[in-house]
Amino acid sequence: MDLPDPYLPGAISLFEQLDKKLLVVLRDGRKLIGYLRSIDQFANLILEDVVERTFVEKYFCETGQGFMLIRGENVELAGEIDDSIPTGLTQVLLAVLRAFIRSSRSLRLSTLPFSHSTSPSTSILRNMHNVVFVLGPPGSGKGTICAKIQENLGYVHLSAGDLLRAERQREGSEFGALIEQHIRNGSIVPVEITCALLENAMNNSGDAKGFLVDGFPRNEDNLQGWNKQMTGKALVQFVLFLSCPVPICIQRCLNRGQGRTDDNEESLKKRVETYNRQTFPIIEHFEKNGLVREVKSERSVEEIYADVVEVFNQAAKV
Repeated sequence: MDLPDPYLPGAISLFEQLDKKLLVVLRDGRKLIGYLRSIDQFANLILEDVVERTFVEKYFCETGQGFMLIRGENVELAGEIDDSIPTGLTQVLLAVLRAFIRSSRSLRLSTLPFSHSTSPSTSILRNMHNVVFVLGPPGSGKGTICAKIQENLGYVHLSAGDLLRAERQREGSEFGALIEQHIRNGSIVPVEITCALLENAMNNSGDAKGFLVDGFPRNEDNLQGWNKQMTGKALVQFVLFLSCPVPICIQRCLNRGQGRTDDNEESLKKRVETYNRQTFPIIEHFEKNGLVREVKSERSVEEIYADVVEVFNQAAKV
């Protein structure tokens, strides 16, 4: 990795970097990136919008740290960084990087013996399920589009809600009673159960090209649970975001006639509010990692699907 040049380890030179974006290398090896808001005579730093950047081979990921006070004695190097300059590195999700680390047992992958024809990273990725998260507000057409993708592109459609309902009714289910209890109490089913059902469905789907995970992750808890349980097991290729104006979404839900008790205008508005509050920030999270592919879904099914096919074709070239 290329560090900033020149290095700026001293307080005097860092005073000139106030409000600039810095890369700070700590003595324990961690690399933090954030905006310098304050520095004192002891070179203690206050950084905002901090991310910790972790590197493995030619890949890196970022995890948000927010606001940080860093003691000057812990700083090895510091200097302004320009993210617009190409580095030749590829940003991936934390789950993928963790898989690299766990498989290699070391950050120095290049020291491990491996076949010249297959790198460690390639072999890890080959054994992971390919996943596309399909997200969008209620009535955006997720189920309809997923059905067409499954029919024509070889992906298996997995709805988290459908899996939970099926498991609840399955005789002898290890999770059925617990799911029933949460539904009866109006509480949220633990994400560990949802992830376990998704993993079981993937493992039992044979040689599927990939999986469309519909309506998941819905919130921060879902995302954290996925990262915890599916690290090294599934690779998120991208997020298919079906965007649609709220009035159209509500009208579609009212017209679809599925008999849902919450398919009335007041309940639908609350569901959209919940989506805006809990799910849309998850989409924004993936967008920061360059993984969101947005398709406007207020159009006809044929027009939407044509754009979706192009998204998958482009993904196949990467």
